[in-house]
Amino acid sequence: MPTLAPSHPRIRRAVLAPLVALLATALVVSGCTTNVAPADPPVADLVDVRPAHQEEDVPLERNLTFHFDGPVDEAWLHEDRFAVDPPIGCAFAWHPDRHTLTCDPVAPLAPDTTYVLTLAGVTPPATASLGTASADATHTVTFTTRSEDGFATPRVASTVPADGWWDVRPDVGTLDVTFSVPMFAPTVEDALANGALTRGATADDADPLPCTDPTWNDAFTKVTCSYEAGAGHYALDVDATMLGASGEAMQGSTATAWVATPPPSLLATTWKGTFVTHWKKTSHDASLRFAPRRYDGTTRAVATVEDVGGGPFTSHLVFTPGDLRAGGTLHGNVAMCHTLHAVVEAGEVHGHLKAEGGPMCRRPPYSGSLHLTKSGTDTVRRPF
Repeated sequence: MPTLAPSHPRIRRAVLAPLVALLATALVVSGCTTNVAPADPPVADLVDVRPAHQEEDVPLERNLTFHFDGPVDEAWLHEDRFAVDPPIGCAFAWHPDRHTLTCDPVAPLAPDTTYVLTLAGVTPPATASLGTASADATHTVTFTTRSEDGFATPRVASTVPADGWWDVRPDVGTLDVTFSVPMFAPTVEDALANGALTRGATADDADPLPCTDPTWNDAFTKVTCSYEAGAGHYALDVDATMLGASGEAMQGSTATAWVATPPPSLLATTWKGTFVTHWKKTSHDASLRFAPRRYDGTTRAVATVEDVGGGPFTSHLVFTPGDLRAGGTLHGNVAMCHTLHAVVEAGEVHGHLKAEGGPMCRRPPYSGSLHLTKSGTDTVRRPF
């Protein structure tokens, strides 16, 4: 079995920070093929994995979720604790209570492919309920994606909100469910209106939440329904009562969970990190500070990158919140030279900055990638 090479160019080290409110801590890491070195003793009891072990016809848009029996130390997630073969680039995010981890692939899964997930430092589900650990404290899950020709049986291809989104805005009140094949609409509509969707203050005290006023696409493969928006823990259980157009019952992973909560204010927050130039791969200190108040309905921010392109630069930006999830986008330019576009999500800012050359710029052209994490909140609200 292949082994992990720490110097492998596709492997990046990253450290997760704890979730603050509902900004899930996310990092994008490259997949790797590996024998995962076990932890001693196990640090977590693994309760459930989606997709399930040996599941077939998994949708290419599916993300991966790992549910533990309690909070997991944030240091658990390292390249020697989690591996995928063939590689998957993941945006990782922890549930606010840190008992569920989501891997949201940065690209669709490959069709007709068997993936092998290896997790170390966990007590596998078969022994977790008995309170005993396996000899090597590792757990392996395999699943196979659908072929390019599609599915033979009804399955959930994707949902919006998606499984493992822990930062949904509480004013979102619509649910999209996309199926693999045309569905018999009355069975789907009846299930959605009568308990398939639930919401509660916690995942354990959820009540049925009717999702009504369904609308379908022409192929009857996608339905959109409406529910009473609000904060809470949501779960969608697509069960066997939903039938395909030919009468087939649902197959595969059918559980979906997300959390909706008010996003924390970005006003007066500061963010620090690095700007890495593309041509020399040099690293420069960078910072971002959001305005202490809103201006004309928008949130403004100032980004500063030190010692690059002939000196430090400051760029004034405008923040636009996202429609579905906490965070949004930053965009701005200064002195007809610098343009910066960045995404704020899951407790991080990552984006691209470009400076054009020319007499108006007084510095050579350059470009690079910006990555920042939240460092605090200003105690003194000072104007720019």
